[in-house]
Amino acid sequence: MYKNHFVFFFVVFVSFIGCSSSPVSNNEMPSSEVQITQTANQRIPSTEVQPTLNTQTAEDLCLEIAKKEYPNDFSMQQYVYNRQLSGYKFMEQVTDIECKSIAQKEYPNDFAMQQYVYNRQFTAKQYMQTVADKECKAIAMGEYPNDFAMQQYVYNRQFTAKQYMQTVADKECKAIAMREYPNDFAMQQYVYNRQFTAKQYMQTVADQECKAIAMREYPNDFAMQQYVYDRQYRAKLQLQNR
Repeated sequence: MYKNHFVFFFVVFVSFIGCSSSPVSNNEMPSSEVQITQTANQRIPSTEVQPTLNTQTAEDLCLEIAKKEYPNDFSMQQYVYNRQLSGYKFMEQVTDIECKSIAQKEYPNDFAMQQYVYNRQFTAKQYMQTVADKECKAIAMGEYPNDFAMQQYVYNRQFTAKQYMQTVADKECKAIAMREYPNDFAMQQYVYNRQFTAKQYMQTVADQECKAIAMREYPNDFAMQQYVYDRQYRAKLQLQNR
């Protein structure tokens, strides 16, 4: 019976966190240099860009976009037309083919958004060329090989979590977190915090019978101990009050 409930709980938990990692021996990160080399080969598999439009065709397309967005507002049509035309001219003179390809693929029919995405991607690409932590960089490039902006987001998240995990004091909770997610510092932080909170909870519970059941079922998992304890305790109360 307990195993069936655990399977349900585990499925819900995995669906919530939405990610997992392949374990490696001794709770060590795989070689980040190898990962970076592998993901670098996967980056931006296609750098195709849209064919260059002549000025008249581009202007016609900008006007078409403006009319579509504001069919009954000439003032807004003029605003959108100017904004789109400015975006078109900007995209014609950019030099980074990778960032240009990303922008055009995301917004093939919107020059203004192409300009926005290009600038965001270009800034993130430059940022990723300066980062120092190879492990976090490998994680970021592995998750988003074709998106510099998401690489920057993941890198910063992983780097912050890595620093956090270097400061935590509870060795038991840290060991659980590293065992579950040896290759993901952000998930290590999540699991550590969850385990630490559950460990503190289990130190405060009063019913020794329910506590013994929980610790016997999950001697190495404080979060599951808390889940089992609460379940056992509720069932015990219901039986006493029947």
